[in-house]
Amino acid sequence: TLVLTAGDDGTAMLWSSEGDGECLRTLRHTLPHRVRPINDACFSPDGALVLGSAGNVSFLWSVSSGECVHELRGHAGVVKVAVFSADGAFVLSASVDNTARLWAVASGECVCTFEDEGHPIKWASMSNDGTLVVTTSGCNAQLWDAKSGARSHAFAGHEKDVCAVEFSPDGSLVLTAASDGTAKLWSATTSKCLRTLTGHSKTIYSVAFSPDGALALTASDDHTARLWEVQSGDCLAVLQHRGGVKVAVFSPI
Repeated sequence: TLVLTAGDDGTAMLWSSEGDGECLRTLRHTLPHRVRPINDACFSPDGALVLGSAGNVSFLWSVSSGECVHELRGHAGVVKVAVFSADGAFVLSASVDNTARLWAVASGECVCTFEDEGHPIKWASMSNDGTLVVTTSGCNAQLWDAKSGARSHAFAGHEKDVCAVEFSPDGSLVLTAASDGTAKLWSATTSKCLRTLTGHSKTIYSVAFSPDGALALTASDDHTARLWEVQSGDCLAVLQHRGGVKVAVFSPI
């Protein structure tokens, strides 16, 4: 098993999880010093590639060789997040240049651009079947057709900026969270708000569904993460920290 880390020194590093944690490979980007930090990194679903972003470029590295396979160039502003599609065939990136882009992993080419007018896109998610994309857009979220890039509809109802958004595993629901301290569950097909999850008192930074879609997690600057039942919208548990909680995720099994 490998461990992936990335950070302000402009490198991503692959480590052995056994023994003393030996560094096996160092992955480097080609950008100048002023945009060196790698702000996020993840493995592809099959574990063969690493995806990381620095400045306005995302990079794909080979896990086996440590070589950069593709530089995903096209954004005019900082990339806030980049993720693999569930099948590993695509990368979805979101940028403060008001666009999200879909890239083919095999070629490194941009195959679709989702352009929002006047709103930096700070988060984006793709449905597990690869047909839909959802992006943040000021106080709203926007739903897009992943193939054509056409905007379908908006999820409108938050009073402040939406900070995070995710699809449910089956793609039927969208979960948004905002700096107004609320999270909302929406129908992906009708854009109707089904439930509002209240309880946090400050910005919610991240959201997640359990693998079976029955539960949801939210992480907030109010020093808590909360566990929710999706069907009822009830809060099942409050997970207390001594500082703001940036991320809360479920284990894959």
